[in-house]
Amino acid sequence: PEGTIQPSPTRDLSASSPFILQGDPVAVASSLFHSDTTCDWMGVGGNVYDMQGRPVFGLMVKVGGNLGGKSVKEMTTLTGLARAYGESGYEFKLGAKPVASNDSLWIQLFDQAQIPISEKIYFDTYAECNMNLVLINFKQVR
Repeated sequence: PEGTIQPSPTRDLSASSPFILQGDPVAVASSLFHSDTTCDWMGVGGNVYDMQGRPVFGLMVKVGGNLGGKSVKEMTTLTGLARAYGESGYEFKLGAKPVASNDSLWIQLFDQAQIPISEKIYFDTYAECNMNLVLINFKQVR
């Protein structure tokens, strides 16, 4: 009918995002990358690759959400700053000890203009010391 306002379609980032997960997130012992860490550390890290499988530098990575019932302050880093993971590595320290959580934390890629270039990826964390680092890699698909 005339005069009614049609809702605008919401943008489905999963269909249009240039970057997606490369495999599922994997929990490992942080000591694989940091020999000095034991059970007194918890974090998330990984790499970002382009369509040819080359490392991508200088993209913004943000993480946020809730952990152990508390809000996690949104943090930002750049790909390429945590070389322990690879040339395009990034890393966030999430806590001083491992805490289990289920889809309450998210990670997302942004370009230099702070425009999202991946969807928000929700991930689990674990209370076990040998699973205190969650590895999340991204790959470019367009």
